[in-house]
Amino acid sequence: MSVIEVQHMLGHEQLSTTMRYLDVQMRQKSKAMAVLESEDDRKKTKKWRKPDGTLVDFLGLGKG
Repeated sequence: MSVIEVQHMLGHEQLSTTMRYLDVQMRQKSKAMAVLESEDDRKKTKKWRKPDGTLVDFLGLGKG
């Protein structure tokens, strides 16, 4: 997707407004990456996930 397409999608009149949002600094990237799950976290069974069910069942949305 081009910057111009993003500009129109966001409804920005000036391209400089869109560029402000596209200018992500390394500090911001590092901060965003720090909140992602680690490899060890991904391997842990989720509290909502049970061997005999799904998230739908846990939420009571299943057909049961």
